[in-house]
Amino acid sequence: MGFVDNSPDNKPLSLQETYAVKRQEHQSSLQKKEDEMRQLFVLKVKDKEGQLKTMEKDLHEKFDKLKKDHAEEKKRLDDEKRRLDDEMDQFNQKRKQFNEEMATLPAKTRKVDRIIFVFFY
Repeated sequence: MGFVDNSPDNKPLSLQETYAVKRQEHQSSLQKKEDEMRQLFVLKVKDKEGQLKTMEKDLHEKFDKLKKDHAEEKKRLDDEKRRLDDEMDQFNQKRKQFNEEMATLPAKTRKVDRIIFVFFY
């Protein structure tokens, strides 16, 4: 069974002593394997933490870039909206001015001018 009946100094051992020695060897072997597994686990955890930190950093950079792009796009759209609102205001002022001028002209002339206005605007 793998048990040796002699001690290291060649004295005979009892079965109980042999069992205790083998048990101690087995326990120390298991403890060594457990320590190795624990160290491997710690290394894997540290490696994974490093990967996660890198991924988190990349996500933050991507988020900041998207946030900046969004702010720029919003500013551009606000400027475009402001420009279009100004154009609409100018157009409405011209239309109002035109209508006021049309109201002061005789009826026959108004009809002709209205047709011309449609073609030029």
